[in-house]
Amino acid sequence: PVRGMGLLIENELQHLDPLVIHPAKPFVAVLGGSNVSDKIKTIEFLMTNIDTLLIGGAMAHAFWVSMGRKLPEAAKQPKPEDVAAAGHCLKTAKRRDVQLLVPSDTIEGFDIGPETVREFSAVLKKAKTVFWNGPLGWFEKPEYAAGTFAIAECLAGIDAMKVVGGGDTVSAVKKSGFAERFTHLSTGGGAVLEYLEG
Repeated sequence: PVRGMGLLIENELQHLDPLVIHPAKPFVAVLGGSNVSDKIKTIEFLMTNIDTLLIGGAMAHAFWVSMGRKLPEAAKQPKPEDVAAAGHCLKTAKRRDVQLLVPSDTIEGFDIGPETVREFSAVLKKAKTVFWNGPLGWFEKPEYAAGTFAIAECLAGIDAMKVVGGGDTVSAVKKSGFAERFTHLSTGGGAVLEYLEG
């Protein structure tokens, strides 16, 4: 008859609730990984709160195709449903007056390039709240880790609430060597996205 959440869940909620309830502005979301369609509900919810959305990882390919941009030769072709989801996100961002940035350069389609790192960093340096889900490149391979690690380093240097969700992203932040300078590394993975979806 008596039930309660554990201390881990309590800790998660203490850090996730400020993303949902009156987040400090500017609020920037960084989303990477591969499939847009898997994250569409999260993106829809985030767009009610965020000021800027930064897109990286293979997920960016769907946005490029939707915008009529050519993919690098080595890049993985996105699924039609992901291209459709990306197009929907672009329209929603325009309607809600959310700045949406996709990579302006790339390392063979497997990592964000130096120009994108500069553009993303310029936005993040002004942020007061940041939520990051999904690595920005194939960080497990050293030749494609620079972009993700550079963004981790940039975030380590700013005074903001910085929440990282998702196993791969937490691994990338730990590998970057800047993990202790983040507010919260969530162990929730997909559950974090579901919570942010309401």
